[in-house]
Amino acid sequence: MTVDLFIINKVLVTLIDITAISLGYWVYFSNPKRKLNEVFIGMVFFMMLWVNFAYLARAVGESNPYLVLLFLKIAWFATPLFFILLYILALHLLDENFKYKTVNLVIIYLAIVTSFVVGFTDHIVKSIKFMGVFLIRLVYGDWMFPFLIVITLFIIVTLQVLFKKYYSGSKKDREKISYYLLGILVFYIANSVFNIFFPIVLDITRFYFLGDYSTIILLGLIAYAIVRQNLFGIKIVLTSLLVGFISILLTIDIFLFTESHVLQFFKGVALIVFLYLGRELVKSVLKEEERSKQLEKVSWNLTSANQKLQDLLSMKNDFLHIVSHQLRTPLTAMRGFISMWSEGILNKLPAEKMAEIKTRIVNNSERLNNIVNDMVLAMESEGELKVEFKLIDIKKLIAGNVEMLKPNFEKKNLYLKYNEVTKNIPKIEADEKLLFNVFMNLADNAEKYTDNGGLNIEIGQNGDDIRVSFIDTGVGLNKNDKKILFKKFSRGAKSNYINTNGSGLGLFIAKQIVRMHRGTIKAFSRGEGKGSTFTVILPIKQKE
Repeated sequence: MTVDLFIINKVLVTLIDITAISLGYWVYFSNPKRKLNEVFIGMVFFMMLWVNFAYLARAVGESNPYLVLLFLKIAWFATPLFFILLYILALHLLDENFKYKTVNLVIIYLAIVTSFVVGFTDHIVKSIKFMGVFLIRLVYGDWMFPFLIVITLFIIVTLQVLFKKYYSGSKKDREKISYYLLGILVFYIANSVFNIFFPIVLDITRFYFLGDYSTIILLGLIAYAIVRQNLFGIKIVLTSLLVGFISILLTIDIFLFTESHVLQFFKGVALIVFLYLGRELVKSVLKEEERSKQLEKVSWNLTSANQKLQDLLSMKNDFLHIVSHQLRTPLTAMRGFISMWSEGILNKLPAEKMAEIKTRIVNNSERLNNIVNDMVLAMESEGELKVEFKLIDIKKLIAGNVEMLKPNFEKKNLYLKYNEVTKNIPKIEADEKLLFNVFMNLADNAEKYTDNGGLNIEIGQNGDDIRVSFIDTGVGLNKNDKKILFKKFSRGAKSNYINTNGSGLGLFIAKQIVRMHRGTIKAFSRGEGKGSTFTVILPIKQKE
């Protein structure tokens, strides 16, 4: 029975080592630059220290008590470090680029100190007693219970981080974290039962190794969670592991359980054949993955190309609409009036009528000029529009908009208010001319699409950003409007008959300009007829 126990442990440790190295290789090379993957490699290293030196201590046995105690202390030295890396892994899961706060550093330093106390003093593991072949009983020091409290602390903070991410994350995050939680649950229960309750409370040590070996379940589930996005990768790993496990079992059977040389020969030949077929199986899985990746890439490229084609067709149709309606209408009117003028027909009209026609010619030319300018600016904003950043007073900029547009609002009996939500608003780094265009467009739209009430412009500071909101009581937006609002040549449902002269480029240009300022622009409305709110968020200082 004792020999069987020795062989079982030897086989299990070998399988665990192969699995751990395979998992480490799989995780690390799935994304070598990712911090999460580097932390996992550290966990693999300390897990292998823990498991292998605990096994070596039991394997050496009574022949060298000093070496047994040394090996056990190395195994115990690795334990707190493994636990703390599990905590750090959870922190990276919560935020890939998290910064170490004071409390995190304290917990990490506590783990390091605990490891050195375990490894270099007798306060945790004092001595050992041999209970038989491959069975050892630890004699604990006077700091054993504080050590358990520290380990419990590591468990609690790790679970706290994971549960926080689980309840605040997306469905995909929760699915991924569930693998962490399942692995940790198995690991914590196994260690609590076989490494703490049985040996300390019941004085049963023969199952101690089960707690150590449970780490491989934890690592396997974490590894799967880390690279779960590439589901074909796990096929390769599982196939390779299956081939490796069966090969090891066949090898053990040949050399430990088969006495006949003839049978050993035939089993050896069978092993060689199996290894060859196993290699071919892994190669076929690799080819399947490669084909699947290629098909996925081709599918993505086709989808992307199709989407670009649809966008181009939509842009072409929108452009033709602009040319056929927005450009042709003022050109036709101007051409008609100028033709009448050149033929002398207008000279026969009364002076009042003549002045009216001249005004209409000027208005149509101005409308044509505005549409062309919008189209040029839209194209430049997608290419190399020059942005000249300098310190500007955004309050004065908005006040200039208000002053310029107030007569238009008063003609329609609409109010135009300007309110500073927060005081002492600082100057910002921006292109004054381009921002003026953005604010003018938003205020002008509010006037065009509002019949009752008016527009309230609010400005305030939120941290390192300035927020400018244009709150009107106009026609509002429906769900479809919100989806297409900032796209090129796109207009709201009611725009086509309320303001037929629009180009559909104003909000697109505004969004492009705000994006160049590393800001955002958002639209909100409770629905049609309930007004709209457009908010521009701009950084006070442009990043280098």
